[in-house]
Amino acid sequence: MRALFLTWLAVLALPVPLQSSAATPQALVDGGDLTVSTALSPPTDIVPGQHLRLLIEVATTRWFTGGTRIDIPEVPGLVVLQTEQFASNASEQRGGQTWVIQRWSLDVYPQRVGDFDIPPLNLTVSVNAGGSDSANGEITAPGVSFTAALPPTLEGFDHWVAAPQ
Repeated sequence: MRALFLTWLAVLALPVPLQSSAATPQALVDGGDLTVSTALSPPTDIVPGQHLRLLIEVATTRWFTGGTRIDIPEVPGLVVLQTEQFASNASEQRGGQTWVIQRWSLDVYPQRVGDFDIPPLNLTVSVNAGGSDSANGEITAPGVSFTAALPPTLEGFDHWVAAPQ
């Protein structure tokens, strides 16, 4: 019994490796294996009340190991909504390499005339880091700026509906 107890103590005394070199999503970005971009659609000729789409693309040479979460910013004079729970998923060839892509869309509605700055967005991602390891954490999507202006044909009107035509 004493020998079994001493063996058990010896096992407990073995050094335990620490996860000091765990990959992070930012390390994958820095290494060119993960990208994030944003775009506004439409990019110009925006009027107050118009529906805009803030498009966010997260792409990797690896694969996603979990869901992506978007921290929606609060911007005075804008309504920003995430109305879709899931991204559109795709893959494409870039430079002879396969990339896996998540495309997110946020609905944006300017409520007044003026300049708007949507700050960089924090995204929580989970991406394969090689082997069975995952890189879990935050990356930042670039912010966007735009101007909402009142066209001369709407001057003098108190109410209107923004529409494509």
